Amino acid sequence: MRQDYAQHLIKISHAATQFLISYEYDAGSHEGPPFSVNPEEIQQLYVDVYHIQLLKELVVDASRNKGNNPKSKVWLLQSNL
Repeated sequence: MRQDYAQHLIKISHAATQFLISYEYDAGSHEGPPFSVNPEEIQQLYVDVYHIQLLKELVVDASRNKGNNPKSKVWLLQSNL
């Protein structure tokens, strides 16, 4: 499903520069939603079309969020086409 969604965004945006905000936590610590997305999966989904740059990583308050060691990450996706 993520693969289809990523391809849809690339298509409708014509591979325009984008910001991507991801949420990540320790595997197995929460079933989602929100669902954890690790950097490897972001690379896999977008590397064929975008140069991917991590701009910011924030450790979020675990008492107010789901999963162990939750983090939000901000990525810049710039077309390499």
